[in-house]
Amino acid sequence: MNKNHTAIILLLFAIIVVLSGIFFFVKKPSIPASSQNGTATSTEKTYLDPSLHYSIRYPADFSPNTAYSYTALGPGKDIHGVSFTVPSSMSAGTNLSSDTYLSVESMATSTCSALAFLDEPASTSTQTIVENGTIYEIAKGGGAAAGNFYEEYVYALPKTNPCIAIRYFIHSTNIGNYPPNTVKAYDKEALLSSFDEMRRSFTLNP
Repeated sequence: MNKNHTAIILLLFAIIVVLSGIFFFVKKPSIPASSQNGTATSTEKTYLDPSLHYSIRYPADFSPNTAYSYTALGPGKDIHGVSFTVPSSMSAGTNLSSDTYLSVESMATSTCSALAFLDEPASTSTQTIVENGTIYEIAKGGGAAAGNFYEEYVYALPKTNPCIAIRYFIHSTNIGNYPPNTVKAYDKEALLSSFDEMRRSFTLNP
């Protein structure tokens, strides 16, 4: 191989190396700004409450209902708020009911307790946790009837007035009542993770 051929090959190799570096630089993925600063992503929306002055982020495919009321406590004891119902993509083909939701509710009460938001608490005791500086009092409720299962988790914010609580309402059906291989069990871990992420985005604004 003569010197001219060698020089041409080396030049072509150098060009390929330079172009590869440019391509890598352009295509290298970057971390979305939202992942760095905690702001809502394009797949999320933010609800701002005009009366209680709080905000909460929710997945864009959830359905908000600002006329929501919790009625299980009986006539005249409705608890008002806003709910965010899961999308059909989470319930279709599973034993999760499409009326499953997370809600933010409030009531005027002298003592802000999670138990006040449940008609049938699983226990008269509550649990207190602190996450990111926010104190929650937690109570669990629920029941079963005619092949339906109901689970409720209430996270009350004891320092709020009126008392504000975030409720997870999970309605599922007995998967054993379906023909084999027609319905799969819903992903409870993923559902709770989604609800937890929403709850942790809750912020009281001045």
